[in-house]
Amino acid sequence: MATVTPKTLCQGTLLGVAAATLYTTPASTTTTIRSITLCNTDTVTRTVTIYMVASGGAIGDASTVFKTLPILASETITDIALRVMETGDFFSALADAASKVSIRVDGAEIT
Repeated sequence: MATVTPKTLCQGTLLGVAAATLYTTPASTTTTIRSITLCNTDTVTRTVTIYMVASGGAIGDASTVFKTLPILASETITDIALRVMETGDFFSALADAASKVSIRVDGAEIT
């Protein structure tokens, strides 16, 4: 029988200007993403790009979930679309300015 473990997949990380891997699904695991929360801590609008990449794949247009998503100054947005990741799949993100947008990702690991 499968075990479902709710967890924070990425805890309060400030995004950089280069795509950084924030979470990779472990071996023998399926991951569900329940929410992605983004907070722009700056006084101007910032943009965020988020990728969900299949195991063995690469960051690029085919793996883009959000491309240059605008987030207004001091705004927090939450995406609650259910997403599923298999073993080796990874989640990456970047912003147009370093250390201005925070990200939190919550979900569950199924083993």
